[in-house]
Amino acid sequence: RDGDLFVCDFDNNCVQVFTADGRFVRKFGELGSSDGYFTRPRGIAVDDQCSLLAISDRNGVQLFTVSGEFVCRVSQRGGIGDRPGQFRGPRGLVFTPDYELVVCDTKNRRLQVFDVGILRGKFYGRTPPTVS
Repeated sequence: RDGDLFVCDFDNNCVQVFTADGRFVRKFGELGSSDGYFTRPRGIAVDDQCSLLAISDRNGVQLFTVSGEFVCRVSQRGGIGDRPGQFRGPRGLVFTPDYELVVCDTKNRRLQVFDVGILRGKFYGRTPPTVS
């Protein structure tokens, strides 16, 4: 719904949804490392059509519908590392107008860019230079 606020709940391993005036609507997710589960979610982004969420946690990055349905994993399963599609501390996320997802991979000191237009979680093949 327009105006809903999506909040990563780090301690409760879920995403909470509120109306613009602060009323609780629902939550989704629970502790786990399988698809659709979270371990300490930290970052969240909503695409410009308000239909897709990207959420980062200790296990990588996943895409969901705004209703909380799992779509796909952007990162490789067991994706801790420094290869393309792997992360060490994914945090900030943003969707570009070209339907790419930019992920701040903090401990690898880089940004990774994914083509999420295909909605398959495939690494797009670009890792910009190290970010200082």
